[in-house]
Amino acid sequence: MKKIQEAGKKAVVATPRVLKPDEEKLWRFYLSLNADALLVRSAGLLRKLNELIPEKTEEGKTYPRLRGDFSLNAANILTTSTFLERFNLERLALTHDLNARQIRNLAAALPPQTASSKIEIILHCHLPIFHTEHCVFCRFLSDGNSYKDCGHPCETNDARLRDSNGKDHLVLADMGCRNTVFNAEAQSGAMFVQDWINIGNIKNYRIELVDTDKNETVLLLNTYEKLLRGEISSRDAYDQLRKVKDKNGNVQGCNVGSFAVREEKSRDGMKKTAAEIKLNNQEKKKKRYTNNTNNKDNNSKKPSSSVSR
Repeated sequence: MKKIQEAGKKAVVATPRVLKPDEEKLWRFYLSLNADALLVRSAGLLRKLNELIPEKTEEGKTYPRLRGDFSLNAANILTTSTFLERFNLERLALTHDLNARQIRNLAAALPPQTASSKIEIILHCHLPIFHTEHCVFCRFLSDGNSYKDCGHPCETNDARLRDSNGKDHLVLADMGCRNTVFNAEAQSGAMFVQDWINIGNIKNYRIELVDTDKNETVLLLNTYEKLLRGEISSRDAYDQLRKVKDKNGNVQGCNVGSFAVREEKSRDGMKKTAAEIKLNNQEKKKKRYTNNTNNKDNNSKKPSSSVSR
């Protein structure tokens, strides 16, 4: 952390996604790191840190600023304003539940100064798609049963899950030995940047990397820098980003992911639920039964014809 700060950069430490009841001491541990900011990923931890950080600090003592991650689920004006005002967040990343148009509209509805200084967009990331307490490192790369005797293979080895399409999804372990699986394909908002800047007035963008080597990182950052400066088009940037390789030298590609703007389907165009299908079948049976009953009644009312010779 000192090296980062000595280089003139801000050191922002990401806190765990989940904290258990016996992990309360971690709250004070993160406050003692002397980081410039903490990326808070749960509402419970945000509340606790807000209680521990005094409004007026003692002379010579500093506390990290707090930044809210997407998992706080800020999806509208109410939740966004509550997190920013009540907990005095330095920045807040909007939830991945919003598409690009909804992000733009939400930012445009906020005061311009708030949108430009406090709203943050995760412009590039590998989405966490699975989170589990089961440690694959301990299970497959160690003879131990817990962090006490596993030898910590997660610190010296990489693990990936390969799906049926040949995509390699990176697995990372946090300090609580919980594992997170990250999507092989990166999610990129390159196609929507100009809209966010010009209409949403959003100035803060985050790039998260979990499986990229030094050379590919430089290429990726340069591409986004040129895009934000207006030196290349969104399409050209997106085409370059799709060619970025992981640490194994494999191209995993990227997509717009949750940023995609999709029109809502009409009710008639949606797949019917099991309950609707059952109800429709019952109505059809009832209708057939009614028709059969009416036909029988009509036949019984017809006069009988006799032939006299």
